[in-house]
Amino acid sequence: VELVQGLQDQFRNQYESLPEDQVLERCLYVGEKRFMFTVKLQDAFNDPRLYASSRVLPIVEELLGKDCVMQSFGAVSSFPGSPIQHYHTDHAPLFMESGSLNAFIPPYALHVVVPLIDLNEQCGTTALWEGSHKRPVFAPGGEDREGTDGACFPYPQMGDCYLMDFRIFHRGMPNRSEKPRTILYIVFSRKWFQDRMNFEGRSRLPIDIDKAEYEKIPDEYRRLFINAHPG
Repeated sequence: VELVQGLQDQFRNQYESLPEDQVLERCLYVGEKRFMFTVKLQDAFNDPRLYASSRVLPIVEELLGKDCVMQSFGAVSSFPGSPIQHYHTDHAPLFMESGSLNAFIPPYALHVVVPLIDLNEQCGTTALWEGSHKRPVFAPGGEDREGTDGACFPYPQMGDCYLMDFRIFHRGMPNRSEKPRTILYIVFSRKWFQDRMNFEGRSRLPIDIDKAEYEKIPDEYRRLFINAHPG
């Protein structure tokens, strides 16, 4: 909790407090009153307890291989009054022409999601369709795409995290509270994968870290940062 409190304080000071025009310039618009920030890895965010948690990283490595890498690092903020988000996955199937074979492909990327506030029904959460990443077609099948039938609703507290396969169907729920709902995300992937759908041709960096901060990364974890290009 202490670690996440420091992340929350830094995020509020550096990002949530920005004027709306600067938010629009620096962020990817991912739904009404919803913004995806690329968070600069510095100070509280440049902490091995976050990107290389002794509890989480072994699970990531078991799913993606010991040579997995960080693909992107950022946050999504759902501001007060944000409605339900569109129904989506974060990446299309790797092989669109393969049809049902995509259901048998092992994971190639996943999110580690760290909420910066306690999630509850008032501020909302992300509706997840469990198992939808293993469906044989590019659709969850049977659920109401305009609603949340069949979804589960995780309500982690500060200090908790959860993992999402990159292919899972999900949608952000409305924020009916008076404060932004911010979740930090770290995307890990197999070494060969590159997320060109969410970052190709955009000014946003997948990983934003400067040379001085990069030098602070312990040698044992620098392998995770091969997609970073510190300036």
